[in-house]
Amino acid sequence: QWTQCLKSETTSIGRLMGFNRVAVSQFFNLLREIQTKYNFSADQIFNADESGVFTVPTKLPKILTPTCLCR
Repeated sequence: QWTQCLKSETTSIGRLMGFNRVAVSQFFNLLREIQTKYNFSADQIFNADESGVFTVPTKLPKILTPTCLCR
């Protein structure tokens, strides 16, 4: 099915757009601010990979490709 081609490409583009220097810096600045505010110790922080950080942007650039190239 042609939607399978779009799904994998969209995720790859989203990951590339989401993980940039600015986004990572913002994440760690926010983490530092929250850790300072609530005085969390290292053993109280877990599941950082499931924290709700979205790597896929809500708006993707339009990409035009010929149909049926994924076969």
